[in-house]
Amino acid sequence: MSDRILGICALLFALGFVFEARRISAPFLVDPLGPQTFPMLVGGLIGAAALWPLVRPDPAPAWPAPGRIGELVAAFAAMVLYALALRPLGFLLATVPFAAFLAWRLGGGPGASLLFGLLVALLLRFVFASLLGLSLPSGPLGF
Repeated sequence: MSDRILGICALLFALGFVFEARRISAPFLVDPLGPQTFPMLVGGLIGAAALWPLVRPDPAPAWPAPGRIGELVAAFAAMVLYALALRPLGFLLATVPFAAFLAWRLGGGPGASLLFGLLVALLLRFVFASLLGLSLPSGPLGF
């Protein structure tokens, strides 16, 4: 039963994701595919993946231990905070602590996690801004 609940929730999320992606406005001269294409593709993939637990649920699903559920809640809260902080802080200032937190929760030491967060943020900024030509929020410090 829990697999089907997960599948329904993921399917509803995917539908909402695609609906919101369709609302992205395109400036006058943009890529022929438009800015909606990638988010709609992601939503479609989430929707397709959501069908599996609906069609073939696990007959005896194993639930995580209560401590692990707390870890999942903390990771989800970090993602929500990251999304809220992205515009006001800018990409780099929001991404460094987010990636560092996730690395720390996955078992890295504090120093290594912070270094990882910095490297991930710089690498993603290079890929998105330089290679893909996407604009990222610059934040109050201008980077």
